[in-house]
Amino acid sequence: MAKTLVMCPPNYFDVQYELSTNRWMNMDSQPDKNLVARQWLDLFGACLELGLKVLLIKPRPGLPDMVFAANAGLQIPGGKGVIISNYFHKERRPENVFIYDFFRNLFSAENVWQLPARTYFEGQGDAIWLDERRVVIGYGVRTNLAGIAEVQKILKRYDPKIKVILLRMKSVAEARADEKIFYHLDTCLLHLPRIQTFIVYEGAFAASAIKILKKLGGLMSVSEAEANNFVCNGLVVNERTIFSPWVSGMIYLSLRDLNYDVKVFPMSEFIKSGGAVKCLIMEL
Repeated sequence: MAKTLVMCPPNYFDVQYELSTNRWMNMDSQPDKNLVARQWLDLFGACLELGLKVLLIKPRPGLPDMVFAANAGLQIPGGKGVIISNYFHKERRPENVFIYDFFRNLFSAENVWQLPARTYFEGQGDAIWLDERRVVIGYGVRTNLAGIAEVQKILKRYDPKIKVILLRMKSVAEARADEKIFYHLDTCLLHLPRIQTFIVYEGAFAASAIKILKKLGGLMSVSEAEANNFVCNGLVVNERTIFSPWVSGMIYLSLRDLNYDVKVFPMSEFIKSGGAVKCLIMEL
């Protein structure tokens, strides 16, 4: 069955502020609006060409990061509902009113979950389903343990056998002054379910998290430079197709040998706000 995706058009996308956890954002480096539209439309059109269903969230003025739809929430397996994100930074919290209304029209209101204050969780930015009963969640930068505990309670209501696997990420305090901060799991980890392998930048994680990943599957490690180009921020569209914002020659050849077709969609303008292919797409 083809995937159902959620995207938000980039009508109001811009870099209007800087966030302490996001060192890509720079008010002096503004995106080219024409190129923004072209890059987003190329990705959107490619999804449609592959027969994927794409639902669109209406963009809102004054909410420039709403375009990063992956952060909106986490789907509950089986199409049963969604858990709405609770953002760490106050700049993104106004999005939730509109996100809630959008999902309430897809699911019954009782299956659209909101989290208590100060329990931070940033949806598919920090959570990746390995299968219908295992989800890995990164924490330590934006998502916190209190947020994960609430998510776990909700998921258990639907299936007590669901396992939440925690991956501690390197915090802002642990990062070098000249180092990019991988503030979301999807900026430094891509799961390839067909071969149970992770494309991963190990430098974004605590040693304990890498040990856990090795138990879950194989690792295809990337360099810091590759990670800074958002090579991990791809979307596995189907069993053999990956949409990626950038890929090095070695990674491309490795994936080709594993029978993957990698399609590259440059994301230069969105990277100015710290996002790329996966950040723009939520999977339902």
